[in-house]
Amino acid sequence: MMNQMKTYLRGENQSMKPEDQKIITFDFEVNGFSVKAVFDVRTLYHVVDPLLDDFRETQEKLNHRMIVFLAAPPGAGKSTLAKLMEVRSEGLLQAVSIDGFHFRNEELEKMIIDRPEGPVRGTDVKGAPETFDVVKLKERLEMARKEDSCLFPVYDRRIHEPEDDRITITSPVLMIEGNWLLHPDNGWEKVKPLADLTIFLDAEEEDLKGGLVLRKMRGGLSREEAEAWFLTTDGPNIRKVKRLHTEEDLTLRRIREGYITLEQRQQ
Repeated sequence: MMNQMKTYLRGENQSMKPEDQKIITFDFEVNGFSVKAVFDVRTLYHVVDPLLDDFRETQEKLNHRMIVFLAAPPGAGKSTLAKLMEVRSEGLLQAVSIDGFHFRNEELEKMIIDRPEGPVRGTDVKGAPETFDVVKLKERLEMARKEDSCLFPVYDRRIHEPEDDRITITSPVLMIEGNWLLHPDNGWEKVKPLADLTIFLDAEEEDLKGGLVLRKMRGGLSREEAEAWFLTTDGPNIRKVKRLHTEEDLTLRRIREGYITLEQRQQ
């Protein structure tokens, strides 16, 4: 079905009607913030809705909850896209971020991570692959596959801490989104086999910086501090995610904010 869907999408994009150029606005809460998300209708009708149809068809053939990984570099819009898919799914899908699996700040303060330039404290590179509790993530995903309902943590960007057991997963499909779901090291490679489908949302670094700086400023940093964070953490993480992620089943591409296309189906 995915291959058929890819052909359909390309055909639609080649003969775009004027009314298909419109945008739709949604009000979401993402990571503790109220977000006004704007999507091109082509993203909804030619990517999101066909994917949800495919998820529904696939899940009906499984004897467990379907787990979908959505990986992307920081700032690509994966959290907003996942939330859109949850809303559009009408109960089929729930979306959860890996951010809820961050180690708590007190643990990161004690964590020393080796870097080429020398050891750094975990709080100084929060968001790097080593700063997540991958063992806990794996345990929750294993639980989600076999139990009718299970609890997942969330991350609140207003207080910069994970909060345990805040979301009850009951839907037939669980989409988990994050930067490192396809990372080949630091224990993440043991998590990937739990996914029934893996998706990578690609984007160019120069298109992501502005949004990431504004996100940090909403979290309380000054512009100077937010720019510095991008140079030391978000920027390197973007490059690391794009360079090192393992092969995905399906590739999406962020053309601009709110406009995403289906780029490639891996065989």
